Amino acid sequence: MTLPRNSPDRVLEVEHLNISFLGRKSRTTAVRDVSFDVGAGEIVGMAGESGSGKSLTALAVMGLLPTPPAVIDGRIRFAGTDLLRLSQPERQRLRGSELGMVFQEPMSALDPVFTVGHQLTECLLAHRGMGKRAARKAAVEMLEAVGIPLPEQRFGEYPHQLSGGMRQRVVIAIALICRPRLLIADEPTTAVDVTIQAQILELLRDLTRQHGTAVLFITHDLGVVAELCDRMVTLYAGETVESGPVSDVLGAPRHPYTSRLLQAIPRIEARHAELKAIPGRVPPPDAPPPGCVFHPRCDFTTDDCRDHRPELLPVAGARTVRCVRTADLTLPGVAR
Repeated sequence: MTLPRNSPDRVLEVEHLNISFLGRKSRTTAVRDVSFDVGAGEIVGMAGESGSGKSLTALAVMGLLPTPPAVIDGRIRFAGTDLLRLSQPERQRLRGSELGMVFQEPMSALDPVFTVGHQLTECLLAHRGMGKRAARKAAVEMLEAVGIPLPEQRFGEYPHQLSGGMRQRVVIAIALICRPRLLIADEPTTAVDVTIQAQILELLRDLTRQHGTAVLFITHDLGVVAELCDRMVTLYAGETVESGPVSDVLGAPRHPYTSRLLQAIPRIEARHAELKAIPGRVPPPDAPPPGCVFHPRCDFTTDDCRDHRPELLPVAGARTVRCVRTADLTLPGVAR
C-alpha cells in the first residue's frame, strides 16, 4: 500500500524527479517525472529494460551524479529532508551511514589495492568513530552475517582472491556495516549463480525484518520482484509508467509495457511456443517519440497516444498508471 504523505514510515520519497545532461549545444533529459516512495521495512522493486533510467535514478538519490553535467530537479526526500538542498559534505555524511548502495558489478565496486577488511572498517572509522580494534571486530561479524566462510581469513584478503559470489557479499557487507536506514540494491544478483542469488535475496529479507531497513531493489528479473518485493515500480524510457503492490501489478497489469514484460518471460509449460519479445527498442533520451513514449512499440496505440503525453494518475488499489487507455484495456498478467 502507498504510504500517506508525510508519514513517519516513509524513508524515501521521490517526487517528479527529472535528470538532464548538458551538452555543448543541447540539453538531454534522461529521466522525466519519476515518482515513488519506499517505507521502513519495505522492499520496493524497480523494473524495466536497460536504458529505462533505473540506475540513474538510484545514483541521483545517492548524490553520485556530478552536477554539472547532470541537472537534477524535483524532490528527493530522505526521512523528511530534501536531499537536493543539502551541500556535498552533508550528502557525504549520509552516504555509507544512513544511505547504502550495492552496485551491480562487485569487481568495479571494490578497490583492488585494499584488503576486504580495510574497505569494511573504513566505513566504521569514518561514520561511526570506532577504534580500529572495535571496527575490526564489527567487520568480521558482518562478514560472518552475510555468509562468508572463514571471516577472519577473508578480512585480510584482497578482492581478486575471492569468488564472484563472495565479492558480491562483501559489497553487501560494506553497504550494511553502518546499518543504513535505506539500502539501494542495483541488480545485486546479476553476476552470481542461482544458488548465491537465493542466498542474497534471503539476506535482504532478513535485513528488512530485523532492522526495518527500507530497500529499493533494481532488477530486470520480474521473477525476483515477485519473490522478494512488496511493491514495484515499472520504468520505461526514463518515466514511471506503473506502480503498485506486486501481486496486483503482476496479476493484472494496467500498462501495456508491464504486460509485455510479463509475456516475454520464458515459461516451462510453453517449451515449443514462440517467445513473445517486445518489438523495437527503448528510444534514446535525445530522441523521444511524441505523445506516449511507449506508443511505437504498443499494440493498443491510438491517435490520442501519439498526440498526447499521458500523466501518471492514481487508479484503484493504491496504484498509479501512465496510460490514456488504462480504463478500457484488460491486459494479461501472471499468477504470483
